[in-house]
Amino acid sequence: MLLDMLLGRQGLGSRAWTGRLCLLFLTLAGCLAFQPALAETRVALIVGNGDYIGQPRLPNPPHDAQDMSAALESLGFKVITGVNVNKAAFDGKLHEFARAATDADVAIFFYSGHGMQINGVNYLIPIDAPVSKEDIDFQTVTLDFVQKLVERAKTKIIILDACRNNPFAAALGESMGTRALNANTGLAITTAPDLGYFIAFATQPGHVASDGIGQNSPFTGSLKSHIATPGQSISDLMIVVRNDVVQATNSQQIPWDHSALASRFYFLEGAAAEPTDAGRKTSDAAEVWGWVRDTSNPDALQQFITLYGDTPFAAEAKTRLAALKKPETRTVSISVPFVGNAPLRPSKPSFDCRAQHTDAEVTVCNKPELSLLDNEVNRLYTHSLKTFSEAKRKELVSAQRLWVKARNACATDVACLAGKYQDRIAALKPAAPPVGTHAAEIRPSFDCNTRYHPAEVAICSNPELVQLDLELDALYTQKLKSASGTQRQTLVTSQRNWVRNRDTCSGSASCLKVQYKARMEHLQQ
Repeated sequence: MLLDMLLGRQGLGSRAWTGRLCLLFLTLAGCLAFQPALAETRVALIVGNGDYIGQPRLPNPPHDAQDMSAALESLGFKVITGVNVNKAAFDGKLHEFARAATDADVAIFFYSGHGMQINGVNYLIPIDAPVSKEDIDFQTVTLDFVQKLVERAKTKIIILDACRNNPFAAALGESMGTRALNANTGLAITTAPDLGYFIAFATQPGHVASDGIGQNSPFTGSLKSHIATPGQSISDLMIVVRNDVVQATNSQQIPWDHSALASRFYFLEGAAAEPTDAGRKTSDAAEVWGWVRDTSNPDALQQFITLYGDTPFAAEAKTRLAALKKPETRTVSISVPFVGNAPLRPSKPSFDCRAQHTDAEVTVCNKPELSLLDNEVNRLYTHSLKTFSEAKRKELVSAQRLWVKARNACATDVACLAGKYQDRIAALKPAAPPVGTHAAEIRPSFDCNTRYHPAEVAICSNPELVQLDLELDALYTQKLKSASGTQRQTLVTSQRNWVRNRDTCSGSASCLKVQYKARMEHLQQ
């Protein structure tokens, strides 16, 4: 019918025929430009749990699930939906999803409802889960298990609006003792185990998210509103959602995501407006503010204000800084550390120059004086991790993360980099040991200066764990050298999986020791 309307009864050689044919092509091109990639196999499992048995009702998750299901169906997804599912129904939906996700181009798992972490392991809770010591591993669904299901697809997306206040914490505390210490602090940090992953949380790890007062939570409400924007990649979508949620919650909730995608993913392809510099900066500020908002370190707050003074978070940062009554800044003279009569001249910085990622790191690797300063920062930081209390260590890690971001902003500016290093040394120096102990310091196989996972922080602050890490690294490197082809790939994959298991120990030194020793025994077989 469209062809008849456009072509009419004009002769083959007429201008009208030619014009109408052009219009036909433009019309079809416009239609195709704003369609999802229908050649792709797209599947999704959407779960929303709100009517918990014996617990306060969450009104929004069922609406979240229904609205997200409708949105994804309109974008070409085969959607499996579960609303207010008990454990048996949850398992049934997961089984159906597993079959659908096998060899799919895109698989999405979306969950809205109660979720919790215990010592670094994330659990999603069915409506009938009597969560106790005996039930936790049988009556809940672990995020690790969900990851195994989405791994069957080429592009794997996990979206969790599951960080509500945890009503099960009290019962867990009574039945599980110290194992439940982390059962009321939101979900634990989760990173992509391999290429092709995108993982999004309604708020940053270790924090809780709002259920909202409307039909949807602030996170899902924004997500469903923007998910069908043509030409918007999933990474750009999360920037928009993050800014919406930050504004809606008065900066109390900051969505977080982790990407290991090898290419851009679009829910709906088409022409898109370029994100503004201001939008990107606000999104960066939201992420960084999530790290430092609770700090009592005035230097960290001052660095945040310097970097993000024109964002919505600056006012709160300035208020926090004023409340801390920061003393007058003093200029600190930085001298080269000595061991005996000889100056310490490391040939390389604390990180691996073969794997540097930023212009700042490349510059540090090429400048001996900056490498020296980098080692001094690493020494002071590692010592502080060992000596500080748990609460102070969290502040230290947040401040170090912010400092690394500020350092990297210097790019190739040597003077700027030197100033950043000197400022950080001045901030860390009050807790420093005598310089003579410098040569006795040992470091793990990774750079403690830029690692923030609780397990890595625990390793950096424990000499016995550092030694185990170095022994394992030497054994693993030896195995890699002797392996070839398929054996080498298998070894790399098993090591990656082991790191994931190790990180579930969080800050437990005893658990980490067991993990390291078991891995070394396995490699020695």
